[in-house]
Amino acid sequence: MRKIALAFSFIVLNACLVSPAALAQEAKPIQVALWNPVQIFDQDTSIHGFRLNILYGANQDVFGFDLGIVNRNMADFKGVQWCLVGMTGGDFSGWQDAVVGIVDGRMTGVQSGFFNSSNEGQGLQLGWINISKSFEGLQLGLFNLTDDLHGLQIGILNVVKNKDRLPIFPIVNWSF
Repeated sequence: MRKIALAFSFIVLNACLVSPAALAQEAKPIQVALWNPVQIFDQDTSIHGFRLNILYGANQDVFGFDLGIVNRNMADFKGVQWCLVGMTGGDFSGWQDAVVGIVDGRMTGVQSGFFNSSNEGQGLQLGWINISKSFEGLQLGLFNLTDDLHGLQIGILNVVKNKDRLPIFPIVNWSF
């Protein structure tokens, strides 16, 4: 219940903060998708509000609350995303809670789930497997992997590829 109240509050706050530039680009406030292309608006449309993907939905940018089985954003995402598989082609800012979460750009915030991946990350990755090319913050999982780290890794096996000393370390690894 607390998660639902938090998500609803975020949606309301986000709806109040929609910029005039976003409205000029004709972003839509709601999207419902069965399977892309069987969705209210096509995948080139940005959604600023709420998106429900019953099986699979795809859109350009999504700002707000994103709920579904497979959620795909071609560009950026800001908000809360709850799904089985979440894929963002651009930058992600907020909380992604997915079994598999993939961010091709910069992830700022929290990724939680079984498998978390980001090109660049800042914040928290909480999962069984956490992978990032560059990460600033905390990776907490069974297996943590990054090329460059400014922060802490806690897990069974932790790898910082570009670290001079002890790049592979069990239980805890760090680089500041």
